[in-house]
Amino acid sequence: MVLAGHALFSLAFFGGLFHWLPAALQDSGRSSALTAYAASMGLISLQGLLTLPFPLLTRFSARFSADLALACAPGLWILCEILRSRFPWGGIPWGLLGHSQLPSLYLAQAADLGGAFLVSFLLAVVSSLIVLGFRRGSLRLQFAWAVVLALAVGYGFYRVLFWQPARGEGVTAALVQPVVQSAAQPEHYASRYFEALPALYQQAALRGADWVIFAQAPNPYSFGSDFYYTGFWKRQVQTYGIPLLLNGASPDVHRPSSALLLDRRGEEAYRHDWIQTIPWISPAGGASSNRSVTVGEVAGIRFSSLIGFEALFAPLARQAVREGANLLVVVSDDSWLGDGAALHHLLNAARMRAIEMRKPVLRSANSGLTASIDPWGRSGPVLGPFRQDVLLAEADGTFGRSIYSIIGDWPCLLLAAASAAASLLAPRAMKARADDSQ
Repeated sequence: MVLAGHALFSLAFFGGLFHWLPAALQDSGRSSALTAYAASMGLISLQGLLTLPFPLLTRFSARFSADLALACAPGLWILCEILRSRFPWGGIPWGLLGHSQLPSLYLAQAADLGGAFLVSFLLAVVSSLIVLGFRRGSLRLQFAWAVVLALAVGYGFYRVLFWQPARGEGVTAALVQPVVQSAAQPEHYASRYFEALPALYQQAALRGADWVIFAQAPNPYSFGSDFYYTGFWKRQVQTYGIPLLLNGASPDVHRPSSALLLDRRGEEAYRHDWIQTIPWISPAGGASSNRSVTVGEVAGIRFSSLIGFEALFAPLARQAVREGANLLVVVSDDSWLGDGAALHHLLNAARMRAIEMRKPVLRSANSGLTASIDPWGRSGPVLGPFRQDVLLAEADGTFGRSIYSIIGDWPCLLLAAASAAASLLAPRAMKARADDSQ
């Protein structure tokens, strides 16, 4: 019964989370209908397998004590979230419970203490205390969940209403949403990279931008090896004198590649090569062990960039902050995802990184959603899906480090391990005690 129930849960929960994937794989031209649905079912099955410890261990402990099962449930839930976010090949941190609190923001502020996993844990604790309180008919337990929730929300109110980060230099950044199509004809790329994008760059310069950021996008041209393309953009930057973060693509237009910065002289001053994407979803899925986060500087602000799905992975953002980044930049090509829920999920991931690190995040996406996010996770104006435009954003680099950026996921890992150990060992101790009493 447990396995059958979990199979139904996995199909409903993960099927809903990844409902967009078959259409996205087909629309991008990467897969046939059969392959797309097979890949989606494989992903759903894997996610279900990685969350199997939750029903198995809660059921095992509930055979001896329902109260014990409820006490262990929050830690077991984040154990499954951690497993999904780490395995296999770097994991798929999609649909974490903590992200559900971003619309209200206050409870999500606890992420600067323990990341999205801590927010998930707090929600699970409140739920367990509510059930336990009704089960026992205990006003004290019902009061306990209210206290936990009040403390978490109160911390959020303090962070949002009273706390201010130490700010450094400010910058006016132009976030360019170019809407470059995938697997298009050569004429399309020529018109985008030699007509539309230069016009948007010039528009940003005339509007007073200190820095122009192009989204990651399909690009058949390679900066550095393509002589005409390289010279063209060097001349553009030299003419207007505005630093440009652009797509240093590989010849494969579907493959995530690099983000590189041209300084005011048109010289390459910074480069970030993609480190991690998602297996089954990204064509270059998995982690690259021989690459690391790099930090650059624009207008006195130290920044680091994340490409595409890298924004889902909190460890990469932590590494950037450890290296001295005061601002995070996310450049992404989400055009193959359509205009559905996946775009909002990726925007929410960037918002969560801003809260966890207490750093502003500038997100420039090829087809949306492009936005500027402050250190509280609040986004200003957002460029909607498939709208070619420039978003001008003011951002200040922030100094200092959040607790989460220092200690990482260790508290949640310990909570998860303790809950798993308790659910396995406590029933045996209870049984041994009962045998001794007889």
